[in-house]
Amino acid sequence: IEVSGTATLNGAAASNGMLTLKNGELSLSSGRKGNTLLQGGTLINTATGASCISEGTVLLSGAELDGDFTIAGSDAWVVDKTTTIEGSLTLGDRGQLSLLNHAALDIDGTLYLEDFTLNLTGTYEVGENYTLMAADRIRGDVDSIVINGVKNYTLSLDGGKLVLQMAQPELFWANEKKAVWQVGAGGWRKATGAAGFFENGNVVTIGDSTVTIVGNVAPGEVKLTPSKSVTLKSDKKNPGMITGKGKVTITAASKAKVTMNENNSYTGGTTIVSGIVNAKGSYSFGSGAITLYGGTLNLGSKEIKNAITLAGAATI
Repeated sequence: IEVSGTATLNGAAASNGMLTLKNGELSLSSGRKGNTLLQGGTLINTATGASCISEGTVLLSGAELDGDFTIAGSDAWVVDKTTTIEGSLTLGDRGQLSLLNHAALDIDGTLYLEDFTLNLTGTYEVGENYTLMAADRIRGDVDSIVINGVKNYTLSLDGGKLVLQMAQPELFWANEKKAVWQVGAGGWRKATGAAGFFENGNVVTIGDSTVTIVGNVAPGEVKLTPSKSVTLKSDKKNPGMITGKGKVTITAASKAKVTMNENNSYTGGTTIVSGIVNAKGSYSFGSGAITLYGGTLNLGSKEIKNAITLAGAATI
């Protein structure tokens, strides 16, 4: 059934099969069990004490909802555009809700949160906050929500908003065999000892090891803290470099060696507190200034364009 204009469906006409609302107003009173595509207009729930859609997959792509709705059990709703609901929304009983490409729900009523799964697609940047749903009132527990599609996050209630906070936990290189430094990859540990996955914006600490960088990585800060040596190098097949606005801080043992990979473009600068720091290329330290509080900066025959400040007993 395809609806464009004003229509009311109930009974067998509303129950099964594919239903598409293109525009206008559709009043629905029975518990649908077929798939529903809502491209525009308004779907009005006229069922008494229940949702007019009880089973099936619903794709919300520009329509608005009027009335109280429930996503639960075998229900699977997909939202690809921010949608307004003039009524309450209950999410529970292991229902599935997918928000595509930062789509959100704006609920002019009460949002009830129970045991359900929220699937997210799109890029959610580390350090940013995203409002997934906003409502007049929110009841329930965010700890019962399972989220797929993002890592290193915190889900919280902020007044009438369900907010996804993309955290910036400090990660520590685990020195695992075959691990590489790459966006989305493991090989890291959190301070708690739990496995970590690198995302741009993370603060990372690397001790004694040789780390291969695959593709561009943009950490908030790189802390190099070897007692013997640490070497950063670019992958041969997929060349890697440190990019972004972050900085590098080197605090090594006095005789420990730090070797920076050939090419980097980070702009936050490099601070050398201690250790022997070797540059493999003219752009090893990105484009930011280099500040030496101690240690040795070994440039060899390399010519660099970075501004250099001697702020302590250091050697170049």
